Order: sequence, then C-alpha cells, then structure tokens
Amino acid sequence: MARYVPLPGSRKSLLPDSRPAGPVDPSELASVTVRLRSAGDPAAPVRKAYELGNTALANRSYLTHDELANQYGATKEDLDKIEDFAQRHDLTVVHRNAAERAIVLQGKLGDLLGAFHADVQMYHHAAGTYRGRRGEITLPQELSGIVTGVFGFDTRPKHPAPHRQKKTAQNGPGGGNGLAATEFAKRYNFPQQLDGSGQTIAIIELGGGFRRSDLNAFFDEIGMPTPQRGAACRTLR
Repeated sequence: MARYVPLPGSRKSLLPDSRPAGPVDPSELASVTVRLRSAGDPAAPVRKAYELGNTALANRSYLTHDELANQYGATKEDLDKIEDFAQRHDLTVVHRNAAERAIVLQGKLGDLLGAFHADVQMYHHAAGTYRGRRGEITLPQELSGIVTGVFGFDTRPKHPAPHRQKKTAQNGPGGGNGLAATEFAKRYNFPQQLDGSGQTIAIIELGGGFRRSDLNAFFDEIGMPTPQRGAACRTLR
C-alpha cells in the first residue's frame, strides 16, 4: 500500500461559524486542479522582471511564451506521471497544460478523495452551504515534490454577493474599484505632457488572459486613448 505524506502548504481551516451538515456524496461528479513543480527555478522569472525594470527599453529582451513554458513549465515526465496516477484511480484528465503546470482531473468525489486524502465534509454557513476541507491534503510519497497544490475540494463562497459585485462594477474607476492613475495626476499637478509615451506595461494574465474590450472601457471612462500594444511589449503569463 502506498505511503501517504502531507502536501506542504495545504493546511486549511473552515469558514468561521461553520456548522456540520453531514458527509459529502462520494458519487458526486467533481474535479480538482493539480499544480506541478516548475522545470526551472520558479524564482528566476521574478528576478528577471526586476532586472528588466532597471534596463533601458532598447536593451531589453523578453522570453516568448514558448520559451517561458519550456524553461519554467511542467515537464512531460511529471505530467505523464500524474496522468498515469489518475488512470489508476479511475479519474479522467480533462485538461493538461505544461505552461500552466496544471492537470485537471475529473471523476467521482469518492475516487478523488481516494487519490488525494483529505478531510472533506459538508457545512452550513451564513453565506451558504458548502463543501469544506480542513487540515492537510496527503498524497502518495511518489508524488511528493512533484505536486505543489491540489485545488477544488473546497467549494466555500469566495466572492461578495452578486448584487454587491454588480454595484461595485458599475462604480468604475474612482468608485468601489479604487482610483485611476489620472486622478492622482490631477491631485499632484503631474505635467500633462508626460503621458507615458515610450513606456512599457506588463499585464500578468495568470492563465486567464484579458479582454481588449475591458481595456477600451477603462480608458474610455478615464478619458484617455487606449494604449496600443507595440513591438517592444510582450504579455507575461
């Protein structure tokens, strides 16, 4: 029988004032996202970003998406090992991405908990009933050091109520979403001729990307033209 060990950083607590609502349904169809270690030093891109910030624009060189994935994504060997582990536990791989260092596994909740051991129960809370996890996740020792996170067992509410979200979104820059940079420029009498021309902006996608329409709406609200993506710019994932 495989020896199970704790997954570092996986300890979790319940929402305050949660009340037990019974066991989970092991036949429920669920999915978890398994994050894997980086092929390279995960701190290296951070150091590179700081170096670029202190380098003149003309002398900067950027990694392409493919280079970033090859140097700092998950290795094929690690991805294959998780996929083989999933098949042995009757789980299906529904998403596999080396650049994201992630595999999404789907199957019965009982099989997922058989693969990754965790204390998962149902709980009542003022924000709604949820499937909650407490304590650490444990996983086979053969995966220790390869897997850096397992996400999806816990379904607790993570965002404000929908009506509040809508109100905040309607406020736009200067409302519940904070102040636009142009507001600070007005308060401190920043020279209008310094409009950011020639500067580079990095947009961190985190696997989700962004919509050009959102950028257009933001800059329209603050009364400025939307910056154009130039040859010197790259999008960091």
